[in-house]
Parts: sequence; structure tokens; C-alpha cells
Amino acid sequence: MTVLRTTTLLLALAGIVSLASASFGHAMDATPHLYEGEKLKAATMPANGNLDLSGWTKDGRALVYTLPVKAGQSYEIKFDASSKFAYLVIFDLSDPEEEAIFGSDTDGRMAKLKAKTDTTWLIRPYFARNAPRRGLGAHFEVKVKAVK
Repeated sequence: MTVLRTTTLLLALAGIVSLASASFGHAMDATPHLYEGEKLKAATMPANGNLDLSGWTKDGRALVYTLPVKAGQSYEIKFDASSKFAYLVIFDLSDPEEEAIFGSDTDGRMAKLKAKTDTTWLIRPYFARNAPRRGLGAHFEVKVKAVK
């Protein structure tokens, strides 16, 4: 009987922790889903407010960045790539159900975003798999600038 009660208590506690995590998800950033070949790299905003990221993307093989951002802070993000088939997408990890907060395929290659809460953004450059010249990849540059 004691084992059954202990197991029931542990399951109940696990349920409470799970509900708390769901209720306060904005305070707990989700672990990002990575596609095959992607590598996660943590980025931090330098004191001067200018962050430069660059690399190569091909068939999902690229660096994907996490960037902690502060509530109320505005950012200008510029994306440039050596191919018109390379794109940038940004997600807010505090809401894993939310669509991208920016996508260069529809929003252009420059964004002005404001963080609603203290959170972490996932910055994902990618090369379209349906590009006419699939064997190639693309060099990319992402410039993030904190603005007042």
C-alpha cells in the first residue's frame, strides 16, 4: 500500500509541475526543435548593441541561434545572403505554439521587432530545399541592432 500511495503522490506532483510549467510558460523558454544537421549556438547581445551573425546554410545544415531579449527593447534585424533562396525566420521560444514573429520570405529582409516580455528568440537562417540549384547552399549575414 505504501508504494502505491508514494507512486500516486509522485504522479500528482508531476502533474502539478506540468500544469505550472504550462501556466507560466512565458517565464520558461522552450527548448527549440532542431532539424537534422542544425546546430544550436547561444548568442548574446554585446554591450554596444550590435550583434553580427554569419555562416553557411545548405539543406538544413546551419547554425541556429538563441538570443535572449529584454521586455520593451526594440531591435532592427537585417538579413543578407548570397542566394535569393536563403531565408531567415525568427521565433519567440516563450510561446512554442506561436507562428514565427518574422519570416524574410514574406516580410522582406529587414525587421523592426519589439520584445513584449523577457524571452529568448530563435534565429534560424535556412536555404530552401526546393531551390532550382539544390546542390548549392548560401552564405548569410544577420545583423541585430538594439534601438531606443
